[in-house]
Amino acid sequence: MSRRDCAGVLEDNHDCPPLGQAVRERREELGVTQEGLAGAAGLATKRVWQIERQEANPTYATLRAIASALHVPAELLMLRAAVIEADRERAAGRGRRRRARA
Repeated sequence: MSRRDCAGVLEDNHDCPPLGQAVRERREELGVTQEGLAGAAGLATKRVWQIERQEANPTYATLRAIASALHVPAELLMLRAAVIEADRERAAGRGRRRRARA
């Protein structure tokens, strides 16, 4: 699945990178609350909460609104999500290699 597809998918697509974690990390870097982000992005606080908990993936339009409120391009959030996913995969690979050696 391409990164653009991931940004525009429907709810609960677990094949997509963790956009929610990327959003939460950026929001926390800026010291913004979920309520503050929701207000700035024109979303319900519950929706921000769902996205950050990876219970839902935003549409591309929603991702752009969130990114704008976080003062970054949407593509940067997508890239951060891909890096998070790659880090997870590397960590999981190290764990499998360790178990195989034991």
